[in-house]
Amino acid sequence: MSKFLKWIAILAFSVVMLLGVLLIVLWAKFPRDIPVQQLSVGSDPQHVERGRYLVENVAFCWDCHGRRDWDLYSGPAIKGTEGQGGSTTLFGDDGAFGRNITPFALGDWTDGEIKRAITTGIAQDGQPIHPQMPYFTFRHMKETDLSAVIAYLRSLPPIAHEPPPSEMSFLIKLVARVMPKPYVAPEPSATNDAVARGAYLVRLAECRACHLPSFRGGFPLTLPNGSQLKSGDLLAHVSQTDRDSFIDSFKSKLEPRPLRVGETNTPMPWQHYAGLTESDLGDIYEFLRSRE
Repeated sequence: MSKFLKWIAILAFSVVMLLGVLLIVLWAKFPRDIPVQQLSVGSDPQHVERGRYLVENVAFCWDCHGRRDWDLYSGPAIKGTEGQGGSTTLFGDDGAFGRNITPFALGDWTDGEIKRAITTGIAQDGQPIHPQMPYFTFRHMKETDLSAVIAYLRSLPPIAHEPPPSEMSFLIKLVARVMPKPYVAPEPSATNDAVARGAYLVRLAECRACHLPSFRGGFPLTLPNGSQLKSGDLLAHVSQTDRDSFIDSFKSKLEPRPLRVGETNTPMPWQHYAGLTESDLGDIYEFLRSRE
């Protein structure tokens, strides 16, 4: 073997060894040891209702943690499946199944453990949750809203359903171990700032997941029946409509309806977002207009 090839072999071996040591260190050091907060959220009816609003109308958690009826326009959640888990998203890993988040599965979890899972991606047993769960988004949720969400989950009827465990490739497992970090309550924003209120709602609704960080859309999506489409351009939409028309475009879709003959369905959960208050929809409009 020539001296040149010998040095190439030594270099390659050194790189492989270095990567191996790095992976071992990452695997040993992560996920971080994030302590569980001592927390008791209570069951105040107003608190529970705020949680229901956030779960069903803002974050639409039933997209993964329930089942959607694709025989109806925009695939609203099937009544009685809310929280049972077992679904995968339309744009994520086929092996990532939403967990059961009803009291059937969370009955022995403390409120602090649920909060840690929502905001850091660490399960009760200390293991990382599949990063398809947007805990990196929910870590920006206000503490009062987090408590409201937990209170609402506690109020759900228990559904005896055990979804299949999520499967993760080695790379996804590594990412899942490194990503979690402790929750830090966000700084309070001005309550009279419509743009800031809208930004908060847009973040929790994960609008960027389909419409991209630019809100210009174009992200390819495949429906369960194989139909393919691309997400819309939100900024172009708000530039061509006024606030009242924007609000009405949601409110007019509140009632579920069957698909019309020849109509292509949409992954946009209109019925659930139609449950947003007019004030919140108006704030979302103001935020999107500010991004033009």
